[in-house]
Amino acid sequence: MSATERTEVAERVVAYLRRQHPTNTAKHVAQRTGHNVETVQKLLERCSMPSGVFLLDLMVAYEADFLVEIMREAAPSWVAEAHRLSRQSALEAQLAAVQSELAALRGP
Repeated sequence: MSATERTEVAERVVAYLRRQHPTNTAKHVAQRTGHNVETVQKLLERCSMPSGVFLLDLMVAYEADFLVEIMREAAPSWVAEAHRLSRQSALEAQLAAVQSELAALRGP
């Protein structure tokens, strides 16, 4: 991977994390990954490529959504399918919550 590619990936990582946690980004990422806040803050400030271990921890914490965002068109089909299934599951959960709220409002 060239220096330019590493920079592009680092920028995608930082942008993704800031979108997921617009406020207190470092704190929230640290909680999800187990890394200390200072380490995460340095990554965000420098927009530097995370270490291999940190990158793996981000993959575990943010799952297929993270991989699709970082890999983009280079993502293998299984990553895209995992992302699709994850998104479908999230939407089904939202739908169930809305249906439950509607049922409560309609009453007996």
